[in-house]
Amino acid sequence: MLTKRMLRFSSILFFLFLLFVTALHAQSSREKYIDSLKVVLSKTNNDTDKINIMSRLGSLYTNYDPAEGLKYSEPAVQLAEKLQWKEGMAVAYNALGSNYKDLSKYARSLKYYFKSLELSEALNDKKHIAATNGNIGKVYQRLNNYPKALEYYEKALKVNESTGYKFGMTNNYSDIGVVYSEMGDNESALESFNKAMKISEEIDDQEGVAIVLGNIGNVYNSMGKYDEAVRYFLKGKVINEMLGREVSVAISYSNLGDNYYKLDSTLKTLKKIPASATTMLDSAIHYYNEAIPVYKKLSALDYMAETYEGLEKAYRQKKDYKSALEAFGEYKKLQDSIFSNDKKVKLANLGAERAEFEKKQQVKLTKLAQTKRRNEAILFAVVIIMLSVFTFFVVKERRKSEKLLLNILPAEVADELKKKGSADANHFDEVTVIFTDFVSFTTIAEKMHPQELVDELDTCFKAFDGIITKYGIEKIKTIGDAYMAASGLPVADPQHAVKMVNAALEIVAFIKARKLQKGEMAFDIRVGLHSGTVVAGIVGIKKFAYDIWGDAVNTAARMEQKSEPGKINISQTTYDLVKDRFVCTYRGEIEAKNKGKLKMYFVEKALA
Repeated sequence: MLTKRMLRFSSILFFLFLLFVTALHAQSSREKYIDSLKVVLSKTNNDTDKINIMSRLGSLYTNYDPAEGLKYSEPAVQLAEKLQWKEGMAVAYNALGSNYKDLSKYARSLKYYFKSLELSEALNDKKHIAATNGNIGKVYQRLNNYPKALEYYEKALKVNESTGYKFGMTNNYSDIGVVYSEMGDNESALESFNKAMKISEEIDDQEGVAIVLGNIGNVYNSMGKYDEAVRYFLKGKVINEMLGREVSVAISYSNLGDNYYKLDSTLKTLKKIPASATTMLDSAIHYYNEAIPVYKKLSALDYMAETYEGLEKAYRQKKDYKSALEAFGEYKKLQDSIFSNDKKVKLANLGAERAEFEKKQQVKLTKLAQTKRRNEAILFAVVIIMLSVFTFFVVKERRKSEKLLLNILPAEVADELKKKGSADANHFDEVTVIFTDFVSFTTIAEKMHPQELVDELDTCFKAFDGIITKYGIEKIKTIGDAYMAASGLPVADPQHAVKMVNAALEIVAFIKARKLQKGEMAFDIRVGLHSGTVVAGIVGIKKFAYDIWGDAVNTAARMEQKSEPGKINISQTTYDLVKDRFVCTYRGEIEAKNKGKLKMYFVEKALA
């Protein structure tokens, strides 16, 4: 939030700004507000005014068009730094951090949020301290680092409580509730949401009330308490309609549709089918259909696709197969239909022919002719359905095969294999290799049921897969409880070492969060990295696999063996590549098997 010291408008400019804000209030439009600020920006020559307006524009584009927001927040930072105006720098850093957050550039986002926080603390600007702590919490939440997210949300809450800023407290409680919900702690989530609700009602923040109602509805939905979820979604819908929040209204409709459908399915599963069962399906269909026009207007294609998918299921459960087929068709269109344009034209022609056929059926014919036409129509429909199903499954299986191949091989190697029938081995000069290993794996495994052990490994390795994919790193293989990946191949990457260290930090953070969640039944982890030269290629002809060889692989394994629980151990070579980006602690020269003494470092954290 901007402080009074930051709003140093000249009297004429300030009057002009008030005129725009007044017009805005009447039109209640984000676009109008943004356009008004742009006009004010074009008319001012005062540097501090420019910084404030550009920072505000950058913030307004957050969650809307963060790439466009950078065009305003970056110049605001540059100008504030040039003037060395601390208040302006704090605001501009915050706006820039928010834009980077929504572009998923989390390291940069945290860098600027922490700069903003440091300046705000020096200025004792408590409202801005609270807001920035909350923003830092959001970044950690997106990284699934729930302990850190809660830590910063609670810092923000503590500051807002000290100043009595209830609007900020509402946001903090809502954010904390969402984290608990994502962690599966529904009781704590509801407790936080109820606190947020109480404050929102005290200050008559109807938008805040609507948001909290939706969050509570989602918690009850995850708990299978569909009646309760529907009640909260309906309340939120009414408020969102009153406030003119179109997207939120449409989401409420979709949520209501989902809940009525799930409630109907649950009752049928339990063989408890009340007289209102048909009404539930009708309600689901009604709300789905209410949401779709809004999504179309706003071009919210993802939401619209999900809604059509729900609509198809509801119609099918109601045995209205014609409407179900229509909804399924719309869903497939939005999911980049598997059919070519030519086939789409053919299907359209078939639809026209069917309409003409139905029209002819209305003509009074003899019973024999009617029976004949009916049989022909059934045969024709069966043939078309069979052809459609056949085409669908052929394409589906082809895509499934390609997906499986890409799960085994890098995309470039898979393409080469499909084109040539073989793939050549390649030499890579600059690669960083990571090895991870779970500490005391055998001891913990002995205490777990075999299926529980497999499920835990699967959860951890899936998380690792997601992290390395984010950084463009190639997974090589898992060996028991060990995990191996390489950065800088099959396509060279000058940032291979930096990306691998960032990935390693996220892997360690995930395991720490997992330990907090599962306690002594969770694994601890050692991580080792080394950068160097490798040879990569496909081995074998049966159950073939993409693998790498070379001294760099062996040295990376030694780095892992000489690491410690919860630590990332890197070699001198990797340290030389990343020392300007991360805080590292020198461990000295340590004896490594078949390698002699090697210089080793622990990575502590990324530089701010």
